[in-house]
Order: sequence, then structure tokens, then C-alpha cells
Amino acid sequence: MSAPTRPSRSLDKFIVRLPPGMREQLADAAAAAGRSMNAEIVQRLEQTFPTAEKVLLHHRVGEVAMIVQACKDLQSKSERLEARLREPGLSASDRAAVVAEAKRTGALAEVLLQLNRRVFEDLETLKAVTGEDPVVDMVRTATKKKASKRS
Repeated sequence: MSAPTRPSRSLDKFIVRLPPGMREQLADAAAAAGRSMNAEIVQRLEQTFPTAEKVLLHHRVGEVAMIVQACKDLQSKSERLEARLREPGLSASDRAAVVAEAKRTGALAEVLLQLNRRVFEDLETLKAVTGEDPVVDMVRTATKKKASKRS
């Protein structure tokens, strides 16, 4: 009767040549984290690959950027509608059309605000899962884009 094989024995194996001193660094890091050297290496490798959560996180950050732009567009439209309402000689039917459009714009703005709240809740959850701060990343990305446009 043969001894049962451990599941880890059936996993892929890969031999790695480490530069001088790295094995000791890995051993120290693994000991400090309370895990094996193999577990330490796997954990560090997993950090470098995108997870589903990280992909979703970056997708949500893109949604926030689109919502912010849509809010700016709605604000601009709202300002134009308010200016139109102040125009002298605006007919009653035109005034009614502008008021109706302002109401639709306000309703759309409310929907965007609710969507924005949900997205930010998701971002907070993803931040807790991934350890990344998506808002900081979004600001960095926006800053880089502005800087490259100026160049």
C-alpha cells in the first residue's frame, strides 16, 4: 500500500536561480510573516498579477471619471437653462419648455448622484479587498493626463 500523495505534490514546480543573498532575504521575510518560503514566493507573485477585484476596481475608477464628466456637463446645461429663463421677452411656451428641460436635467443629476454614491461604496469595498486606494490612483492618472496635454 503506497502512501497518499499530498495535493501540493501535484502542483507545477519551477526551479529558480536566485541572486546571492536573495534566498536569505526570502527566508527572513517568510519567517517574519509566519509562512514557508514557498508560500512567501507565491504570495509575492500573486501581488504582481491583476486579480478580478483589481480589474473591477480600475473599471469602477473609470466609471467615476465618466460620472464626474457627466455631472460637469449637467451643471453647464443647468447654468445655460437658468440664463435662458432670465432672458427678457421669453414666451410662456418657451419658458414652460425650459422649465421642463430643467426638471429633466435635475432628475438626471439626482440619478447620477445616486450612481456615484453606489460606485464610491463599491470602491471602498474594493479598497478594503485589494489594499489599493482607487481615488488616489484616479487623481494620479488625471494629473498625468493634464501634464501630458500641457507638454
